Amino acid sequence: GLTEEHRASLCVLSYLIKGSIAKGCNCSALNNKTKVQPLHSQPWLSLAHTTHGVVSRKLTHSEMRTASSVIQDDLKLYDEAKSRFWNMLRKIEQESKVTICRDS
Repeated sequence: GLTEEHRASLCVLSYLIKGSIAKGCNCSALNNKTKVQPLHSQPWLSLAHTTHGVVSRKLTHSEMRTASSVIQDDLKLYDEAKSRFWNMLRKIEQESKVTICRDS
């Protein structure tokens, strides 16, 4: 899945595990008067974020330059992962004849 598409990622994962679209994932069944069901109301989608005590911080310019040279392969891999995710999501939507709710 994709971090920026958390809802859709969990919905895709659910479909791959259960073989059906979970409640809160089927946006094609909703209309303008219906509110999208929050994912946290689905027990199997409840995930806690644990920081393990690590404090986030901004990188320095020097660290950014170093990271920039190192992450080029990561960016290629991430682009491939995004492409795979969207292809899988579209395939699931076609198979199930629904529109999966998205974060964006």
